[in-house]
Amino acid sequence: MRGRDGRIDTREELLYLLTMGAELEHGLSCLYLFTAFSVKTDPTEGGFSAEQSPMLKHWKRTLSSVAIDEMLHLAQVNNLITALGGAPAFTHPNFPMPADEYPFGLALTLEPFSYGQACRLVAFELPEALPGEMRDTYEHLRAALPEGLPGEQVAVPGSGIEPFPIDFRTIGEFYRKIERALKVLPEERLFIGPRESQVSGAFLDMETDLRAVSDRASALAAIDMIVEQGEGARVGTENSHFTRFDVMRRDYATALEAARAIGTEFAPARPVVPNPVTRARRGSAAAIITDPATHAVAELFNLTYTTLLHVLMQLFDRDDASGGEQKILGATALGLMTSAIRPLGEGLTKMPFGVARPGMTAGPSFALSRDVQELPHRRAAWMVIDELLDEVSSAARELAFQDGMPDEIAAARDGIARIAEGFPRDYS
Repeated sequence: MRGRDGRIDTREELLYLLTMGAELEHGLSCLYLFTAFSVKTDPTEGGFSAEQSPMLKHWKRTLSSVAIDEMLHLAQVNNLITALGGAPAFTHPNFPMPADEYPFGLALTLEPFSYGQACRLVAFELPEALPGEMRDTYEHLRAALPEGLPGEQVAVPGSGIEPFPIDFRTIGEFYRKIERALKVLPEERLFIGPRESQVSGAFLDMETDLRAVSDRASALAAIDMIVEQGEGARVGTENSHFTRFDVMRRDYATALEAARAIGTEFAPARPVVPNPVTRARRGSAAAIITDPATHAVAELFNLTYTTLLHVLMQLFDRDDASGGEQKILGATALGLMTSAIRPLGEGLTKMPFGVARPGMTAGPSFALSRDVQELPHRRAAWMVIDELLDEVSSAARELAFQDGMPDEIAAARDGIARIAEGFPRDYS
């Protein structure tokens, strides 16, 4: 059970918290991708000059690159979960997630790029410890967000037997508390999951980054990689997510100030409606896409995303010593990410939202339905994935021939067709 001082001292609590970590990494990856899709690519779209085009391309690459890093973190957390004897975790609450979804008190919402969104991205990746002057600056930045700072946690009596979230204000703090548990729990009893069930980075184009976990040292190295890549081991670490996002925020502010000084507009993102969805959820502030063609593409995106998650769940839940099946599943997952999810997401930000939001465009919702769960029977799982690939390929083919579709939809059609045709039909 967890002690009264908040220490984590059971496997159950560790698995509970690592599953929360997987949700967070997954959610942030989707959020960063959504923002990346919204960034304009051509000066003819208006709102920026040809001279500013390289800056916008850099922002788009940065957002996409950090999203890929978050997928690496998601994979790494799942290797940790497997090492501790748990099951892979690839789901997340649907967007938008309110500020009280996680203890750090920041809402996870799908929004186009803006100065406010740049501030939000910085807040997500804030280092755990900042020098005094910097701390004041970034605390003000975070406090200016609509949800502000997290409130005081209410003390709840209990024995500590039931797993529950730990308090944290930054993602780095969250992982450091997990790290402390890994340092004190008995090593010989903790790592009980088969190493061969973990995923090699070679299958996901992460060969030099994704680590196998078999003991305390490798588990701590995995945590260090996640924290250092996100907030940075030291303030100002050049390639950390925090530093890269803060540079974008500063550059955005400079561009806005320059535009105002000469009386012009700086609008680097498409007019994307935040948190677009295809179906209403009770109590959600999301907006339903009403344009018929756009709605159909958004549904195709969600089904493609569902297919990707089924592939990842199979990849991370198979004892395949030869690596043959993992190689097929890894290639399928990578293909879906690059040749389907990316063009469909980008295309949606160019499509009309509907009559209720004239002049506004849509975007992907990354929505999950109740049937997105682990498929426990190998032969049946491969058949389900095969059926899903055929379904999304057929839908993409039909939609791509409709008038007015962005070029990205045809690109997705071709990409999905290649993946579906290459997926093996031998389920024995």
